[in-house]
Parts: sequence; C-alpha cells; structure tokens
Amino acid sequence: MLTLALALVSCAARSTAPLDLQEIDRMAQARDIEGLAKIVSADTPLPVLRTNGAYEAGRYGWHAVEFTTEAGKRFIVLTTALTGEDVGELLFLENGGKLQYIPETNRMGMSVVREDLTAAFKLDKGTTQIVAKVQVEPAPQTGTPPFAGPLAPTGYVLRLGPNFRVATVFGANGKPVSFHQAGGVIWIEAAQKADTLTLSYEGTLDKPQYAGSIDAKHIQLTNEFWYPSIARGPAPYSLVATVPNDWIAVGQGDPAPREADGKWRFEMSLPTSVWSFSAEPFKTFSRKDKNGRGYDVYSTKLTEEEMRRQTELYEPILDFYSQAFAPYPFTRWGAADVRTYGGGALEAYSFATYGSGFLPDEDAHEPSHTWWGGIMPNTYLRSFWNESFAVWSEGLYRRNAPIGDVVARREAFADLAEDEDAYGRVPIASGSCFVGPEASSLGYGKGSHVLAMLEQLVGTEPMLAGCREWIKNQPKGQPAEWEGFEATMTRLYPRLHLESFFEDWLRKPGVATVEVQSLKWAGGKLVGKMAANPRRMPLEFILVGPTGAVDRRNLDTATVGPDGTFMLPSGIGKPARVLFDPYHRALRRGDAAPSTGFFSATRGFRVYR
Repeated sequence: MLTLALALVSCAARSTAPLDLQEIDRMAQARDIEGLAKIVSADTPLPVLRTNGAYEAGRYGWHAVEFTTEAGKRFIVLTTALTGEDVGELLFLENGGKLQYIPETNRMGMSVVREDLTAAFKLDKGTTQIVAKVQVEPAPQTGTPPFAGPLAPTGYVLRLGPNFRVATVFGANGKPVSFHQAGGVIWIEAAQKADTLTLSYEGTLDKPQYAGSIDAKHIQLTNEFWYPSIARGPAPYSLVATVPNDWIAVGQGDPAPREADGKWRFEMSLPTSVWSFSAEPFKTFSRKDKNGRGYDVYSTKLTEEEMRRQTELYEPILDFYSQAFAPYPFTRWGAADVRTYGGGALEAYSFATYGSGFLPDEDAHEPSHTWWGGIMPNTYLRSFWNESFAVWSEGLYRRNAPIGDVVARREAFADLAEDEDAYGRVPIASGSCFVGPEASSLGYGKGSHVLAMLEQLVGTEPMLAGCREWIKNQPKGQPAEWEGFEATMTRLYPRLHLESFFEDWLRKPGVATVEVQSLKWAGGKLVGKMAANPRRMPLEFILVGPTGAVDRRNLDTATVGPDGTFMLPSGIGKPARVLFDPYHRALRRGDAAPSTGFFSATRGFRVYR
C-alpha cells in the first residue's frame, strides 16, 4: 500500500510539473499543431499557425515566451511579428499541466477609454520612442468571461506589437506600477479599477510592405500595433509627433498645421480600433469643395495634376455616403501615397494610406470605412463585417451615384455572386482574423454578396434606412457586429420576417443550391418548381415578351412552397423567354452568367483593406 501511495504521488507530481518552455517553443517554430493540441485547450485557434492569418500574419514564424506574475501564475505567449487587422499573439495560462487559451477578446474586466501619446523617431536606427498616457476603467465583460475561482486574474493585460519593449509604467499617482512583458503582451500588476497609466516604450520598425518601417526617407506606423490596447477596443486619442523639419506628418482626425515648437498635433475624437500615422518629405495638394469640405493628397511621386484629379474623384463619393448613411464626421479627407505601404490601401477614417502606384483612383472602398470601421468600429476579432459593408458600399455607389445614366450603371455594376471554397468552411458571423485566409474571403466576398442580396430583397431605400438607424443607435466607442445590424433590420421590417434570412446567411456556412426543374404558363402566371426549397434569398427572373418587352421579377424564396412550387406574375402576358438570375446575383452554386457585371470583373485589379 505504501509503495502504491508513493507511486500515485509521483504520478501526480509528474502530471503537474511545469511545462517545458523550450519544447513549446520548438513546436511553435515547427508549427507542430498536433503536438501543441496535446497541451492546449480545445478552443485554441491552432490552425492559424500553419495557414497564417488573413493578411499573412505569422509569415515570420512563431516562438514561445513566458512571464510569471507576482501571484505565481505562469503565462505562455506564442508570439510572431504582427500586421494590422490580423491575428494577435496567443496567450495561455498554465493550469494543471495544460495551457488554458485566453482569447484576445477577454478584457479581464478592463477597457481603454482614451489615450494621449507623444512620439519621437530615430531615423538612423529605425526606432520610435513613445510615451502613452492610457486611461483605463472597469468594463463589463462581453464574449469570453474572465477566469473564476483560483484562476481569477490578479491584474490585466495590455497589448502592443511584440517589436515594442516597455521600459516603465506609472499610475496616476505617479508611483511605478509593476508589470511583466512577453512578446507584446504586458501584464499589469494592478486591481481592476480606473487609472491613468503612463507607459514609456520603444520599438523597431523594419518591415516595409508588411507592417511599419522607419528609415532616413520615411516614417510609417500604419499596420503596426504602436498603441496599447485591451481587446482592440476602440478609443479616441491625441498624438504629438516630432519629425524632421522639412517633412509633412499625416495623422488621424482633423489635421492641424505644424506648431511653432516643430511638433505635429492630431486629435482623433472618433473612437476606433485601427490607428495610422505616416511622415515623409511629402508634396501636398489641397482644395475645398462647394460645401467647404477640404481634400488633401500627400505624395512624393504624384504630379500636381494627378493629386488635383484625386481630390475631384473623392468629392462625389463622400457626398454620396454622407447622404446615404450619416454626415461625414470630419472637415477634411486625405490620401497618403506611401511607397513602403504594402497592403494595397488602408482606411484611417479621415484619410487613407495607399501603396505607391495605386493613385489616382476612383476609390469608393476606403472612404466608406469612415462609416464601416470608423463611426461603427470593428476589432476584427469576431468577424470582418465592416469589409463586407465596404465592398457592398462600393457597389452601391457605382450603381447609384448621380453621374451619367443611373439606370445603365445599375445594370453595368450588378453584383456578381460567385461561390468560393472558403464560403463553406466558416459562417461569416464568426469569420474573425483567427480563422486564417478564409476571413478575407468571407469579409470581402461572401458578406458583401449577402448584403447585396438583402438590398435586392428589401429594396435600396429600406436598406439604407436600416443602415442609418443602426448607425444612429450604436453606442459610441463600442465595437459593432453583424448581430447589431440584424437586430435593426428585423425590428424595422417585421412583416418581412428577416430572421430566416440572417439565420441562413450569417450563421450557416456555404451557399445556396437552387435548381429550377420546370417552368410553365398557367392561369396567366408562370408556375415553376424547384428541386428543393432553398435558403431565404431573392431570385431574379427576367421575362421577355414576343415583341421584346421586358418584365423584371424578384422571387422571395420565402414564398416557395414545401414541395418547391412557386408562381410569378407577368406584366407582359405570356413571355417568349425567361432568364433566371442572368447576372448571377444570387449566392448559389452553379456557373456564372455569360455576361457579368463590369464592377465585379474589374475590382480584382486593386487590393483594399
């Protein structure tokens, strides 16, 4: 009995022995997700270690690092070089010989409500030195709850990019605050209460075309996590930046001229999750429109004529969105042409950053992010909903802008909804950056097609009314998600019973299967039969009469009978021909229409975020 008892004690000791950091690091470097799966909780998004994130985060490889809190809790961080709007580092708490995954959405009961930052730069070393005053306060937990009982946190986490190293943290009382850092995860040894923390940190930015970079010719913080955050929660901020005297700085909010002390000051009053800043010896072109809104273009390559043309392209776009959704919240809009930016283009809400060679361009995508990502913030930690709205808004503008023949525009820029393999893997409502490359397909692709179908189902003006109502009622500073738009539309249009539409398209992977088996003329109507009752969606039929008269009809599949039978009225009598979904606007399996929309065919020439 004694021998058995000793054996059991020995087994227990072995089972709770600290996990070997070197072994975890080896598996991380090898992207050995099968080996890691044996020691981490089941909710860990391990596949992203192999696939990389939506924008290739992880391409530089993964490592394991650690810290231990003053209460003796050991945390492991799987770290990699980050890029904006993509996966973050993976944080784990060691417990009982296992690693409990702590999603980045877990705020541990705290949130950032405002930041005030000062930034200086050493161009010869490629570094920035930042002092950030970060106002934090307790906040109700949403999503994943904090740990309870013996695992309850004795502090909370701030996050930066792992290329930034924190030197000091002070509280509002001026006293040092104990902290630990592993990768970009900063553990604050403090109770969950309101405070203003002052963090001093330095970072090396050396990844042009991927994240940030600094050298003798430019400064780019865009696509970097250069500001502390909790769960990437949106917050307003101010920035004071010192750059070379002959350079121009471009930051968020309404820009202010360089002050007498040589510093650039920016006040971003709109709480957002994605922050941008660039500086170069830019040339600039500025003008105002008839309503007094300013337009600025910053570039070292574009001619003055090209910059002037770019400001003119923006004017009708901002006018259209301001009327369609909500008033534009700034006095100016700008474009920064940055040669080291590698993501195509990136929103900054009062301006956008573009890689060299992009401009001039009639870009309706990035300006739309002022509403979808700016006024309505997105963290990218749950879904890419705002990219869906941005792509849909592009099509909305191109179909409805009061330029030329609007009727012809609506046909030329019809949304082409083609199936992709990625659509069948994850529902769009849960297509966060952590699902990997599929997140981009779901956000830029499937989600935008779903919105186009919803517009087709309810009508353009009711769709816009829903967008305006959602914006009006969104709590300022709170991230928006698909569910908020769903709640708005179902409340506004109860007779349409849109619950079935959202259930079919937000929470189910894949696309519809639609097969029209028969179609005949009977009793003054077209009577058809489908192989099965498909998902809730609109289906377009174009009826062509013997003399060429045309009648366009939308079939709401909610009216299809259980046996697949449906009826269509005709305003032209018995048609000679019937075209089913001729523009392939329905998100369904099957071949695309032989004549596709101009917008869908050409959009792939540009890359947007």
